[in-house]
Amino acid sequence: MYKKNYHTFLDRVASDLKIEATQIIDFELAAFDAQKPDITGLFKEFLSSPRLDNLASSYASLDALIDLK
Repeated sequence: MYKKNYHTFLDRVASDLKIEATQIIDFELAAFDAQKPDITGLFKEFLSSPRLDNLASSYASLDALIDLK
């Protein structure tokens, strides 16, 4: 694992975890939008939030799974 990834990144992660980089077997990196929500629109009628749709779809998915019973 250590040989096929960028050493500086694994060294940083290992340092933060207080372990050796060679102890890291695998990892997953996920990026997300860090922008703050804002009220937008000509008349300030819209709420714009980068994670709002994720919350709505998560709720809808969970609600659908619960209704399967």
